[in-house]
Amino acid sequence: MILTKPIISLFDRNFDHNTIFNNRLSIRAFPDGFSFSVKNLEESRYVGFEYYQFDKKNGQGSLAVDLLKEITVQKQWLKERFGEVVWVCTEADNIFCPKALNMSENELKHYMFNLELAPFRHLEKDDLNNLGVYNFFTVASQVKNTLKEIWTDSKIDIQHFNSLLLYHLHVDFINRGSESMVYLHIDENHFDIFVFDQYRFKMYNQFQFKTAEDFIYFLMNVYHQLNLKPEHVGVTFLGKIERQSDLYRKTYRYVRNLSFIRLASNMKLSYIFDQLSEHRYYSFFCG
Repeated sequence: MILTKPIISLFDRNFDHNTIFNNRLSIRAFPDGFSFSVKNLEESRYVGFEYYQFDKKNGQGSLAVDLLKEITVQKQWLKERFGEVVWVCTEADNIFCPKALNMSENELKHYMFNLELAPFRHLEKDDLNNLGVYNFFTVASQVKNTLKEIWTDSKIDIQHFNSLLLYHLHVDFINRGSESMVYLHIDENHFDIFVFDQYRFKMYNQFQFKTAEDFIYFLMNVYHQLNLKPEHVGVTFLGKIERQSDLYRKTYRYVRNLSFIRLASNMKLSYIFDQLSEHRYYSFFCG
């Protein structure tokens, strides 16, 4: 299902399995892999991280609950009582909704015409109070039940990946003091775009792409639709992109103000993470 051994395994030498309760465990399953991070709550500092990748031939159809059960069998200490356990939902069926609309649940179901409220899935909501929006998404009943079965004595929270990422990108945007900024989170065959304009959160969307030309088409279309001027509104990258990549070079033809995101001062990491690229693994430490 997944590789027997993680492709990345980093733990602070002072990390103690006997003091698990002082830590928060964040778990993230996504189309091509699985990861978990451990954050010391007393020090507000990340002290552990492991990343597993699917066997491309066999892993694509695996259920999140199977991954969760397998990893906790491999590492029994993960079943201990944590101060908090966070399941980070990465499925794309989410939608940001302005709190000012104050919609009822029935109105919300009509509004989310593209979000399938299928049987055995539960509607969840993240409250991004500082941005004035809710993020609605669904999670499988199996996931919720499995979390409760494994961590019966831990506080369990379910949040959407985009909610966590948006929160931290908003902090980065404020710290920059810019009027506008476009953030692009790049993955293997899709990218997430977060737009801040006139000092506020403007939009979010996700686009599938196969070529750099597809990528540029979607990006420039967003600029056009929102009346953003490429010569004034820059792009900040995070995720699977490097300065030497075709995506970066193509973007530079249209948008000259390009940068890679850096960890904020409040995102404290153990020294062991110094070997990781900040922008590439930024999203893994937003949980």
